[in-house]
Amino acid sequence: MFDLRFPGQRYDAATELNYNYFRDGYDPATGRYTQSDPIGLIAGVSTYGYVSGSPLIWADMYGLLQWSLLPVQWNSGTTTGTLTRTYPGAPQSAFREDTLARTTMDWTVGATCSCASGGFSLNEFQVSLTPVVLLRQRYDTPAIRRSTRRDELDRVRDLNNWANGAKSAAEMFEAAFKNQTFPTEQACLEAARAAMQGHLSSSIDPAIDASRQRWDVSGKHRLIIP
Repeated sequence: MFDLRFPGQRYDAATELNYNYFRDGYDPATGRYTQSDPIGLIAGVSTYGYVSGSPLIWADMYGLLQWSLLPVQWNSGTTTGTLTRTYPGAPQSAFREDTLARTTMDWTVGATCSCASGGFSLNEFQVSLTPVVLLRQRYDTPAIRRSTRRDELDRVRDLNNWANGAKSAAEMFEAAFKNQTFPTEQACLEAARAAMQGHLSSSIDPAIDASRQRWDVSGKHRLIIP
């Protein structure tokens, strides 16, 4: 019998339950843990659930960090001169006249903090990522539209590969950030969100550059990104 279950879980034959590093006793028959979430009600009303009851969207490798990679969004209607960002916080650049499409990675970062030992510290991050392809409203021919979408799928795969690899680094980053304390909950939340934003930004930049070299600089794609 294979021991692996949901991401982060391992089956324990002795108890017939699933072990999740910081939490014991997940029962797949009921979809609940026998042990409450160690971060308490900050995790939500149901402290015995796995990733808010959404295992097809979220993954929780250590019973703490919530990380999701959502399906690609195709947004039509981008016009020449429209200001876009490759990812949240990245410098803006205009959609050029010779740009057929642009693939970006959008994300949201949430955090929860609680009071402990005279200060507030991080409980967990919640990170949700969505690849977004910006398309023009019209293309000269249906063939150009089809080839453009095909090309952008190559970029989406590059960014998805980055996201899948970045999850473990984010878990380690979360573990390290928990050692910091702040005077107020608001200060903790603001610092945590800013820190994860910076972590993701520095992590994705090399992946974006590698994708650009692979498809744009090589001339394999028609798309031009300044």
